[in-house]
Amino acid sequence: MVSKIKGALLGAATLLLATTNLSSAQTCALSTLNQGSVFHTAGTAIAKVTCEAEDLNMVVQPDVGTLSTQMSVNNALADFVIEDVNDVVSAVQGLGEYNAMPLENLGIVVNLRPLPIGLLVRNDSDITDIARHLGHGDRGA
Repeated sequence: MVSKIKGALLGAATLLLATTNLSSAQTCALSTLNQGSVFHTAGTAIAKVTCEAEDLNMVVQPDVGTLSTQMSVNNALADFVIEDVNDVVSAVQGLGEYNAMPLENLGIVVNLRPLPIGLLVRNDSDITDIARHLGHGDRGA
């Protein structure tokens, strides 16, 4: 299992590096969300594998939020950002919260892994859908 994870990380790092024009022995920045987030953990793993396998120093640059990480790359303060692809599309197109300020300098180089997210409950819970969950006062505490 560990070797599969290392292989996947090395593959992701290689794809990222193949898309950049950084010369050897340079340092590049990977902007992520704060420590403890999934994206920071993934960024730390990618940076570690990159530093071990390539002649490139990749540093993780934690930031305060999605907009900040995207702006770091958009404004050339970082080289890469790990981000939800749907949010990047909205940012580039100037949709939603990006309406007043599209981030037109962003481009997706690789989709590392789809990240489906769900809301989970215990399998013995009487909550079967979100409507039933809303207003559910007794949580068995």
